[in-house]
Amino acid sequence: MTTDNDPSLRKMADEVHRVIRAEKQRNRFGLLARLALVTAIVAALLWWLWPVQEKTQWQTYTVDRSDMILTAMATGNLQPKSEVSVGAEISGLINEVLVTENDQVSRGQVLARFDTEELDLALQQATAGLALARASLFEATATLEEAVIDERRVRSLVQRNMLPQASLDEAVAKRKRAQGAQAYARATVQQAEATISQARTRLEKAVITAPIDGVVLQRSIEP
Repeated sequence: MTTDNDPSLRKMADEVHRVIRAEKQRNRFGLLARLALVTAIVAALLWWLWPVQEKTQWQTYTVDRSDMILTAMATGNLQPKSEVSVGAEISGLINEVLVTENDQVSRGQVLARFDTEELDLALQQATAGLALARASLFEATATLEEAVIDERRVRSLVQRNMLPQASLDEAVAKRKRAQGAQAYARATVQQAEATISQARTRLEKAVITAPIDGVVLQRSIEP
């Protein structure tokens, strides 16, 4: 006997199959529900136990371009990059020395001074000599002007036969001597001016100054 020939048996078999499928579906949904519940519990425990990380705080600054300062410490002997020997171009008595060893100096700074009493006197004498030379030049120039005028007068008289030729020759010689005296007086003025220049130069050299910026390594003179 088969279910294909008996409708009641076939209906009963279909009902049994439906019940079996429903039971399988219910069991599957129950398993999924239990898995979801377990997952939720595990997630809750992890959230509770896991340490909370603070949000990273960033600080910003504006960077300016500037020179870096590097400091190094070491021991040793410092050697100067260059050395300059400072001396005097004149001889005499040192009046004062204004620096000592290891002093920092700047270019043009006064280091020492000579006694300038004799140098001052020499400058005064040269100044007086220049004044005399200029006076002599003034006198020689005036004499020459008179000689030129006298020569012209005598020449005119000679041309009119009022004076002999010898008078003209004498006037010409007088004018030439006056020209020579003027040239000599002018040279004397130039020499006096040179003497004054030399006296002033010696006075300037009586003050010794630093030729460069640097440090005094050694002082060889005492005031």
